[in-house]
Amino acid sequence: MTLLLCLILQIPAAAPPGRTAQEPAERAAATSSVQQLIQQLHAPGFSRRQAATAELLKLPESAAPDLLKLQASATGATAARLSEILAELQRHWFRERVAKLENAATAEDTAIFPHAAILRKLLADNASDATPADATDATQQDTELETADPQRVLVQMLQAEPELFAASLYQPARVPEILEKRSLSLDLACDGREDLPFPTASALALMLVASQPDTRLLRSTSANISRPLDDPRFNRLVAVGRQRTVLRTLVSAWIRRPGIAADRPLIFAIEHRLPAGREVALRVLQGGGRGPQLYYACMCLAALDSKPDIPFLTTRLKSSQLAWTRPNDAAKNEVAKGEVASGSEVQLRDAALAALMHLQQVPADRVGLQLAPSRKLLYRPDTVGAASDEVRDQRLSRYLAAVPQAAEAP
Repeated sequence: MTLLLCLILQIPAAAPPGRTAQEPAERAAATSSVQQLIQQLHAPGFSRRQAATAELLKLPESAAPDLLKLQASATGATAARLSEILAELQRHWFRERVAKLENAATAEDTAIFPHAAILRKLLADNASDATPADATDATQQDTELETADPQRVLVQMLQAEPELFAASLYQPARVPEILEKRSLSLDLACDGREDLPFPTASALALMLVASQPDTRLLRSTSANISRPLDDPRFNRLVAVGRQRTVLRTLVSAWIRRPGIAADRPLIFAIEHRLPAGREVALRVLQGGGRGPQLYYACMCLAALDSKPDIPFLTTRLKSSQLAWTRPNDAAKNEVAKGEVASGSEVQLRDAALAALMHLQQVPADRVGLQLAPSRKLLYRPDTVGAASDEVRDQRLSRYLAAVPQAAEAP
């Protein structure tokens, strides 16, 4: 019995010099022992089934591959019981990992969670995204994230979304469905209720996992994960929160992901001067974006003072593509405040001209414009548009006179 228990728990016996503690034969014996215990799950006697369950629940995490393989071939009541046992084991293994991470002293110690390395790399690679150029003293304390230490923030993310992170460790195929389910809960929580704390740890956890290019997103997952970008509580934490370095980094990683709707990310990047917005804006303008996304993209490049993109924006001065037809969900707050009128049509060339004037500090009245500022959109769309192409041509001529080198652009 002692030998059997050692094999089940995979406790290595003393190994001769030059040999590993667990040879293939011992590994096979351990697998066989686990298999025998699983067979006892459908034994006729209740006590035998309970004894087998108790032994299986003692298995270490190193037994996970064997259990998953054996689970795949199990049937009937055995499969159901094994599924419950495996779920309980994974919860136990996950809690053990979190406890180890809490006490980790070095970067190497955090390797028990792949996401620790991912977060570290994101913080190192996106230093320009982490702190705004016009940063003010951080004063807003998140009631959920009690520290600005990335390792501790990761622990709180793991505790907020254990099912998601456990699946990423043990059953990656389940990650998309869990992301979809948890993102629906996040969407419901983004109601702007000032009397309730914002679920920051959950939002960041979903962004971290979903920003990875190999993570498949189902149905409404991406739209739901972008919902915090609309919530005033989250926006306030990103602006002046003590954890804003981590928040800005993970938002940047999320909005850089190709294939997600660009509306909310662009508006968010304009308001918070998030450098990652440039990548999103260029992707929209170069990749066939349409409607309000085109307007947001131009305003984002202007808000980020992206002077290297002046030549590119200049090539859009002849595009008659509609850049503002009617406000979409991402701009409802602006509409509610009366910042967007339904009058003038805005074409891409109108938005590009307004962005170029901002970048080159050309006074609006010099080209016949009266641009009105907007906190979220830089300029109100109704003050950027034009009533006719004749007006547009006049504005362009005045702009070219003010910036002669623009006429030389292709």
